[in-house]
This record gives sequence, structure tokens and C-alpha cells, in this order.
Amino acid sequence: MGWFFALLAVLAAGFVASQLGLIERPGGRGLRDWPYPEAGQGSLTANVIVWLSILVLTALLIRGLLAERMQSPVSALPIFVALAITGFAPLIPRGLLDVPWAIALLATTALLRLAPDCSPPSIPVRATAVLLMAGTLLLVVPAVHAVRHPLWLGSEVVFDPPQRGTVTFSLRNAGFAEIELMSMALQPTDSSPLSRGVVVEVTDVRVGKSPSFATSRPFDSAQLPFSLEGRSNAFVQLRLKPLRCGTGPLPSEVTVKFRVRGHRRFERLPVSIVLPACS
Repeated sequence: MGWFFALLAVLAAGFVASQLGLIERPGGRGLRDWPYPEAGQGSLTANVIVWLSILVLTALLIRGLLAERMQSPVSALPIFVALAITGFAPLIPRGLLDVPWAIALLATTALLRLAPDCSPPSIPVRATAVLLMAGTLLLVVPAVHAVRHPLWLGSEVVFDPPQRGTVTFSLRNAGFAEIELMSMALQPTDSSPLSRGVVVEVTDVRVGKSPSFATSRPFDSAQLPFSLEGRSNAFVQLRLKPLRCGTGPLPSEVTVKFRVRGHRRFERLPVSIVLPACS
């Protein structure tokens, strides 16, 4: 029940943040790219604060329900540690252990049985309130990062027939300020031997407000730079020259360099490329 109440709170906060242009359909695999796409130390710091906030909120709600049923004080610290280990908190991709949700539930339940015996002395109410206020103020950090990096991988499905040597995806400017897309680079992220070194070469970049499938030219727009208004989407197609062969999709990431409010920024967004089959 503590997890469920925390989920409602996180969804409500995410909805408000989305309306303010601070978040847009987050998706990622770990701390470096969830909820904010990888953009160096700034995104890592913002993500750490978001993760800690969700873990602390879930731990406090579980602690309250657990103490009510046990009729005795219980510290939130061992509960927080258990949640950090199992990842049993709403929406975060994983904990220290990368396990399915059901296993995380069982593991957390088992660890919580030890919580009353491992509880340190309780913190006074006033000190707890001060710590919570300080933690709430830290949320300014991810908010500032979101304003400085408003670019997200779009959710629009590109119904483009598969074309050899191309990658097509959509981008979303979640903020209210205009973005100028400057350049894009592609590199694999898989740890397999195939991904080492240069795999493909980007020969052309096309960006448009909507793809045109009626002509041989996929997009009506010219090459970069491209201005993307606030709260709007764009479609991108990278034309590739494969330098190796392979089988199956290869996880990759596209590094997008852009300008917002007069400052140059970058973000790394996940995409998938298909190499030509080896004969």
C-alpha cells in the first residue's frame, strides 16, 4: 500500500512537471538516463535527486503504515536501504539489484521484517521536518536542468517503410523556449564486440515538422540547423553508410547538439540501427 500511495504521488508530480515543460514521457535503463536523458554531469545530478526523492517518499509512506500496524516506532532508514537494494519504488528502472517487480516486492517484504530490529533511534519531529524541507528544495536542481535541456525523444510512431541505411525517429521540445537543432552524431552503445569502433557513418540529416512519404525525398525540409518551437515535435531521419555488417538491431544513441536561450547544449537519446546482413 505504501508503494501504491507513492505511485499516486509520483504520477501527480509528474503530471504537474509535464504541464510546466519540465518532463516528457521519461524512459531509460538506469541512473544516467532516467528520467532525464544523458547530458553529462547535469543530468546525472538531476536524476540522482529524483531517484532519492522517490525512494525517500516511498520509504516514509511504508514506514507510516508499518508503524501503525506494529504500534511501535519504526525508522525509515532501513526501509530506504531495502528499497534502494531491490528497486521497489514507483517508476524507477532498477535498484542495486536489477530484478522484476514481483521479485522486488518479495525481497522488500523479507527485508522489511528486519526493519524493526535494525531501526536506529528516531529523529525528532522538528529535525525531520527540516530535512524534508531541505530535500524538497533540492528538487529545484532537476527543474533547472529540465529548463536548460528540454529535448526528449518523441513518442510519435513513424510509419515509414523500413529503408536500408536510414534511422527515423521523432524529437519533442517539452519546454516553452525555441530550440535550434545544430548537429547530430550516432554511435553504438552495445557492449558486444560488433559495437566497438566506427560502425556507421552519418551521410545526411533531414529534419521536418512532418515526414512526407509521397515523394522519394523523405522530408520537405533542408538540412540542419532547424528551429523547433516550444511544445512541438519534429521528425528526424539519419542517412547512414554502414561500415560493417551484422545481424539484428544494434542499440545506439544519437548525440543531439542544440542551442536554447542562446546557450549550446547536448543530449544523448537512444535509437536502434540495423546493419546489413553478412554474406
